[in-house]
Amino acid sequence: MKKLIKNNYHIIILSIISLLIIHFILLTKNITTADVLINDFYYNGYSWEISLGRFGLYFIGLINNFIVIKEINIFISMILISLIIVFIIDIFKINKLYKKILISLLIVSSPIISSYLVFYYCSVGYLLSVLLSIIGSYLLINNKNKLLSILCFVISLSMYQASISIGISIIVLYSIKEVINKRIKIKDIIYKLFIIFISMIIYFIIMKLSLVIFNIDQASYSGANKIGFSSILDIFNNIKRTYISFYDYFFTNKILKNTYIYNNIINIFLFIILIITPTDNYQLLMSSSYLLFIPFIISFDYDKYLKYIMIIISILLIRNYIIQDYSTYKSLENTFNKTYNLLSSNNDLDKDIMVIGDIKDISNINKYNYGFISDYSLFWDDYSNRRNGVIKFYKYYLGRDINYVSEDKYKELINKEYDNGINYLDDVVIIKN
Repeated sequence: MKKLIKNNYHIIILSIISLLIIHFILLTKNITTADVLINDFYYNGYSWEISLGRFGLYFIGLINNFIVIKEINIFISMILISLIIVFIIDIFKINKLYKKILISLLIVSSPIISSYLVFYYCSVGYLLSVLLSIIGSYLLINNKNKLLSILCFVISLSMYQASISIGISIIVLYSIKEVINKRIKIKDIIYKLFIIFISMIIYFIIMKLSLVIFNIDQASYSGANKIGFSSILDIFNNIKRTYISFYDYFFTNKILKNTYIYNNIINIFLFIILIITPTDNYQLLMSSSYLLFIPFIISFDYDKYLKYIMIIISILLIRNYIIQDYSTYKSLENTFNKTYNLLSSNNDLDKDIMVIGDIKDISNINKYNYGFISDYSLFWDDYSNRRNGVIKFYKYYLGRDINYVSEDKYKELINKEYDNGINYLDDVVIIKN
């Protein structure tokens, strides 16, 4: 592993510098989201994470004493991302420098990476989960320590279960290339996937034990309470949903906004390049973890003309990703500024406060962002999370402690008509957008 890092130190440096340049605005502006606002500065929501089966994040919290330092978290996350890139390059056996550079820039500018960095209060744990899942696959592919590989997968799952898809995808995509080149047998692929399956079983047992140890019930959020053998048996429906999600991610606006900036057209050309590449017996084109698929396409050898077309398309996609990242950050900054201006216009802080409506960016740049959190208000709709968000906003950004209206009073007042701005009713300040 030392040799791997030593041989690719220039890619690590390139990746970190590129991350700092592309995501610099995230470090210098007030950019936050509803989740980040609630969990920023001091994150004490680990009982919630444990209830979701992410007990590993609790130990990350112990290391930093549960304090969230935005700049440090983002910089550590950038180091983890650079290591992720190096492992991906090595796994796909990419030796040409221009391909390494393209893959580095495609990954660091990806909206997927941007969304990790935006959620900086948990980005270190989540990206460490991704890295460990990749290292687990790396160990399996190179026929190294199987127990260490299982340990990597189990720890990865304990911090963010979705990362296991990246490990599985690497095994599958690597195996596709090896099958094409007749360098691997099907039984070897099955064995590697079986090791991952064993890791999932071990994680499942430890996860159930962690709920007992911490005396926490399993949450129902995103179906976390349904995690078990039944979800494994539902594999055929999961495969169907995977292909649908694959199409949605690359060609629609349902997951990532594509049509405004023509990502969908560029992605079509990338797939055409892969399809017309002369590779005997290549019939498998599986949807996989989206961060990996484009590097997988670039890893193939192309003739002279396809090579230049692939480079041009990759550069166009990097350009689009950077525009989407920047637009997302500006949308979030605009939402913050709009929220700040509205809440700071209330000078009567002795009364109970109630905030209703969605305060969010509606400027022209909003249509160029990648969607997801950039289209949301800073305050969730449910009473508890909205109350916590408004109290934290006043405390950390306006330097004032406030009393938020009681839940019963909130329910009584919420359905009445109010003007935009500051309203007064029953000794309550109602702030509406």
